[in-house]
Amino acid sequence: MLRKVIDNFGLVGVVVLMAGFWLYSISNLWDWKALGAVGAGAVLLLIYLVVNLSKVRAAMGSRSARFGGMAFATLILGLGILALVNFLNYRHHKRIDLSEGRVNTLSSQTVKVLENLDQEIKVTGFFEDEQEGLGFGDLARRYRYVTSKIDYEVVDPLKDPGKVARYEITRNGQVVVAGSSKQEMIEDATEEKLTNAIIKVTRDLEKVVYFLTGHGEHDLNMSEPEGYSTVENEIQKQNYRVESYNLAQENKIPENASVIVSAGPKVDFFPNEVELLKEYLASGGKFLLLTDPESEAEMNKFLEPYGIQLRNDFVVDATGLGQLFGFGAGAPLGVDYAAHPITEDFQKTMSIFPGTRSVSAVASELDYVTTELVRSSPQSWGEVEIEAEEVSFDEQLDTGGPVALAVLAVKSVSKEDSEEAPEEGEEGNEAASEDAAGEPDESPEDEGSETEESQSLESRIVVFGDSEFASNAYFGTAVNGDLFLNVVSWLAEDTDLLSIRPKDPENRTITLTQADSRMIFWATVVLFPLATLVFGIAVWNRRRSE
Repeated sequence: MLRKVIDNFGLVGVVVLMAGFWLYSISNLWDWKALGAVGAGAVLLLIYLVVNLSKVRAAMGSRSARFGGMAFATLILGLGILALVNFLNYRHHKRIDLSEGRVNTLSSQTVKVLENLDQEIKVTGFFEDEQEGLGFGDLARRYRYVTSKIDYEVVDPLKDPGKVARYEITRNGQVVVAGSSKQEMIEDATEEKLTNAIIKVTRDLEKVVYFLTGHGEHDLNMSEPEGYSTVENEIQKQNYRVESYNLAQENKIPENASVIVSAGPKVDFFPNEVELLKEYLASGGKFLLLTDPESEAEMNKFLEPYGIQLRNDFVVDATGLGQLFGFGAGAPLGVDYAAHPITEDFQKTMSIFPGTRSVSAVASELDYVTTELVRSSPQSWGEVEIEAEEVSFDEQLDTGGPVALAVLAVKSVSKEDSEEAPEEGEEGNEAASEDAAGEPDESPEDEGSETEESQSLESRIVVFGDSEFASNAYFGTAVNGDLFLNVVSWLAEDTDLLSIRPKDPENRTITLTQADSRMIFWATVVLFPLATLVFGIAVWNRRRSE
């Protein structure tokens, strides 16, 4: 009796062993149920083999056993080849995103940030819900695919309270991004927030962008269409601090200024402001000017020494492409971009400027190198007769297209150059230079270190003929927002932020009425299976009658 029971241990052991692995595949966790089933199945198989050892040996020596052994060896060899292929695919694989809008692919900005990482980053997500954890893991694997410097972990707060206390987690769904010396927490895992957190923990110093006030510039706090509140929010998302600043009132350039912006001045700068900006640029400063047609701010006297000139015209675009965005001929499109880091990702894209003057590059008496960053189409021109009811191209007066809509100027400056006052500086500045010249000479080692420092100093200026293109009304149109943010990032010398930003995925949710749901239920659950059954019975009945 006992022998008959033991003879069934083999089959029962295999079933119990498979049940253990099945339990593990469901929960992805070796809990007591899965481990108990695997252990019990292994014990039953072992008892069966020990008791029936003679039968097993006899069976192994038979002809069928030899053929079975060869088949088993072939199976193992095939599985080994599959395992090797799978291993090679894991180590050297290529992701292909076939979704519309490439929603499963990281943006070029994120890729640049990851490629420039110089330290290890640990990303830890805390999720109670398994599906949310799987979504976070999928996003983290995209980051890991770009660089091995990203490591991630999904933690169940209920099962690991120690890590919850260590990272001070307060709710489900929080993600901690930790660098070598900094740590940042985000409330939910999106590409934009995760990339910004990585930038924060890897950036050494906080960079500040100052927007000048006092000349009628766009208001950062205004949410109306003409305001710049979107600009402020988007720059802050790039992990810059944004401040408004009245240069005439303060009468000095902020020491921590990474970039100074004047967005749409309507009146002239005071002489002391002009001198301060000149000194700032001479010391390697970064300045962004966005002006408008018919503005009373006369900036050419300030800009021309740097190789930039504003024309007193209004750009007209006769291609009709502006109608794609709901504009007329008075809103030219930027379609031709310079081969420059700011616009290297903008080929085959368009930016739109709703009312702009043309900007030109001229000879610079200060030896700045200029580049026409954005140009209009060949069918556009710079119209001089701005007040005319009907306009047409006049070869004698107007500037033929394509015309430049934005120009930048660059010059490398040494520390010695930065200490010199501008040519039109005041006597106080000259006295300061004379005092600096009278100081004792520094040692050769100091000079060498200063030379290395001076090589990184670069004075940069970008001028647009339109300030409305970055306003709340048009920031999200075409690549306007990306163009503006890339300019700010380039001026701030953050080359890893020069790209097209990630877009929000399009909502593709299908909303069904109760009637639609019922129709789908009856069609898929009732009618189709019933039709298959009826067809099968009909075929069976026909063959039976034959």
